[in-house]
Amino acid sequence: MPLFRRSPSPDEVRARQDAAIDAFWAWWGAEGAARAARLFDGEGQPDELSRLAEDVGARVQAIAPLAFDLSWVNRLSALRWGS
Repeated sequence: MPLFRRSPSPDEVRARQDAAIDAFWAWWGAEGAARAARLFDGEGQPDELSRLAEDVGARVQAIAPLAFDLSWVNRLSALRWGS
């Protein structure tokens, strides 16, 4: 393990972020939107909502270390399933 690492250039950072954004939208179009719509239409179980939130959060974090608050999952679960 080297003692000093070269920081990625702004162009390298942007390229990684662009790839992560493309990957997010590809996933969203392929399955994410349908999963969310199904859950928000009242189908599914609370654990499915948590898994969706984790999937979204992981994909958002791949773009950049952004704040992604998952507390809405608990609130929505409580409203939908009474827990």
